[in-house]
Amino acid sequence: FVCPLGVGQHLELWGVHPERIVELDWYGETTVKGARVTMTPSQHFSGRTLTRNKTLWGGFMVEVAGRRLWISGDGGDGP
Repeated sequence: FVCPLGVGQHLELWGVHPERIVELDWYGETTVKGARVTMTPSQHFSGRTLTRNKTLWGGFMVEVAGRRLWISGDGGDGP
Protein backbone atom coordinates (compact mmCIF):
# COMPACT_ATOMS: atom_id res chain seq x y z
CA PHE A 1 0.00 0.00 0.00
CA VAL A 2 1.47 3.36 -1.06
CA CYS A 3 -0.11 6.35 0.66
CA PRO A 4 0.55 9.96 1.70
CA LEU A 5 2.43 10.75 4.92
CA GLY A 6 0.32 10.13 8.00
CA VAL A 7 -2.27 7.99 6.24
CA GLY A 8 -0.53 4.71 7.08
CA GLN A 9 -1.93 4.79 10.60
CA HIS A 10 -5.45 4.59 9.16
CA LEU A 11 -4.48 1.58 7.06
CA GLU A 12 -3.06 -0.10 10.16
CA LEU A 13 -6.36 0.48 11.99
CA TRP A 14 -8.08 -1.24 9.07
CA GLY A 15 -5.83 -4.29 9.50
CA VAL A 16 -3.03 -3.66 7.00
CA HIS A 17 0.33 -4.87 8.36
CA PRO A 18 2.80 -1.95 8.79
CA GLU A 19 5.45 -3.70 6.66
CA ARG A 20 3.07 -3.51 3.68
CA ILE A 21 2.67 0.29 3.97
CA VAL A 22 4.89 2.88 2.26
CA GLU A 23 4.18 6.51 3.16
CA LEU A 24 5.39 9.21 0.77
CA ASP A 25 5.86 12.96 1.02
CA TRP A 26 4.99 15.10 -2.01
CA TYR A 27 7.40 14.21 -4.84
CA GLY A 28 8.59 11.19 -2.85
CA GLU A 29 9.21 8.02 -4.86
CA THR A 30 9.18 4.28 -4.31
CA THR A 31 9.28 1.24 -6.57
CA VAL A 32 6.62 -1.46 -6.36
CA LYS A 33 7.03 -4.60 -8.50
CA GLY A 34 9.00 -2.68 -11.14
CA ALA A 35 6.69 0.33 -11.22
CA ARG A 36 7.99 3.69 -10.04
CA VAL A 37 5.38 5.49 -7.94
CA THR A 38 5.74 9.23 -7.27
CA MET A 39 3.38 11.13 -4.99
CA THR A 40 2.11 14.41 -6.45
CA PRO A 41 0.54 17.31 -4.56
CA SER A 42 -3.10 18.29 -4.90
CA GLN A 43 -5.53 20.58 -3.15
CA HIS A 44 -7.88 19.05 -0.63
CA PHE A 45 -9.60 20.87 2.19
CA SER A 46 -13.09 19.39 2.09
CA GLY A 47 -14.09 17.76 5.38
CA ARG A 48 -10.76 18.41 7.11
CA THR A 49 -10.75 19.32 10.78
CA LEU A 50 -8.24 21.01 13.08
CA THR A 51 -5.92 18.05 12.49
CA ARG A 52 -5.77 18.67 8.76
CA ASN A 53 -2.02 19.27 8.83
CA LYS A 54 -1.33 15.83 10.36
CA THR A 55 -1.65 13.94 7.06
CA LEU A 56 -0.96 14.75 3.43
CA TRP A 57 -3.27 14.37 0.47
CA GLY A 58 -2.33 13.97 -3.15
CA GLY A 59 -2.23 11.88 -6.26
CA PHE A 60 0.25 9.45 -7.80
CA MET A 61 2.27 9.17 -11.00
CA VAL A 62 2.87 5.51 -11.84
CA GLU A 63 5.58 4.74 -14.41
CA VAL A 64 6.16 1.24 -15.77
CA ALA A 65 7.56 -0.12 -19.05
CA GLY A 66 7.97 3.37 -20.50
CA ARG A 67 4.34 4.32 -19.83
CA ARG A 68 2.95 6.83 -17.34
CA LEU A 69 -0.38 6.95 -15.56
CA TRP A 70 -1.37 9.89 -13.37
CA ILE A 71 -3.98 9.22 -10.69
CA SER A 72 -5.19 12.59 -9.39
CA GLY A 73 -6.43 11.19 -6.08
CA ASP A 74 -9.11 12.83 -3.95
CA GLY A 75 -8.81 16.52 -4.72
CA GLY A 76 -11.85 17.64 -2.74
CA ASP A 77 -12.88 21.21 -3.46
CA GLY A 78 -10.33 23.72 -4.72
CA PRO A 79 -10.33 27.12 -6.32
